[in-house]
Amino acid sequence: MKKRYIIFSVLALIFSGCASTPENFFPANLAGIIFDNYSSPIAGATVTVDSDKEYTTDIDGRFIIPELKEGQYQISITKPGFETIETEIDFFDPKQVLYLKMSSMAYFRNEIESNIKKRDYEKAEKLLSRAFKIDEDDPVLYYLAAVCSYYEGRYSESKEYIAVLRKSGYSIDAITKLEQKIEEKEPSQ
Repeated sequence: MKKRYIIFSVLALIFSGCASTPENFFPANLAGIIFDNYSSPIAGATVTVDSDKEYTTDIDGRFIIPELKEGQYQISITKPGFETIETEIDFFDPKQVLYLKMSSMAYFRNEIESNIKKRDYEKAEKLLSRAFKIDEDDPVLYYLAAVCSYYEGRYSESKEYIAVLRKSGYSIDAITKLEQKIEEKEPSQ
């Protein structure tokens, strides 16, 4: 009986050391994958943790942030030609994986054009606002903003966008045609 008690006590001690809680696994690596709107991985994006440590995504859009303690972190993801992601995460599980989506300028252009064709000008304008944060000098965005303003009846605003394009040296037939349409619609002064 005493022998059984000793064996049981030894086993209890051994197994009590194996009982693990998530805290026992911290610090841990936080893994993540960054995709675009078409589910393609984004290579070369910069992942910043708490405005301090920077990591870069690999060719498959993956990144690993090593040795994080359990807690909340500010994550920022940037890449030229893409909308910046700023988010707060709660790192509470060492097996946690982040899946994040970044929107590219090409995506915004396609979506803006699509929404203008659908006559959803409000959505197109929201997308324009986000896209201008990526590149405030993009001539395609100025043209799309001019078209959107035209269809909403804001002719003077449309002319302002066209003036920016003209000042930058852009002179394509589509701009000239839009100017003619505005002249036809605007009341004579």
